[in-house]
Amino acid sequence: YRAIADEPDSVFCQRLTRETGVAAIPVSAFFADGHDERVVRFCFAKNEDTLARACERLRALAPRV
Repeated sequence: YRAIADEPDSVFCQRLTRETGVAAIPVSAFFADGHDERVVRFCFAKNEDTLARACERLRALAPRV
């Protein structure tokens, strides 16, 4: 997500959920020392319609290149 935000992964995940309704898991939560590589995880155990809607919401965040 570093191309679209300059904040810690936990802050980004909270904002993402609040602003888009798409939840993500901060990868730093899996490191005892809180190491943050600015990577997040998504759960794909959803139905196709839910995933399609989430993709549309996430595409809106992508920088225009």
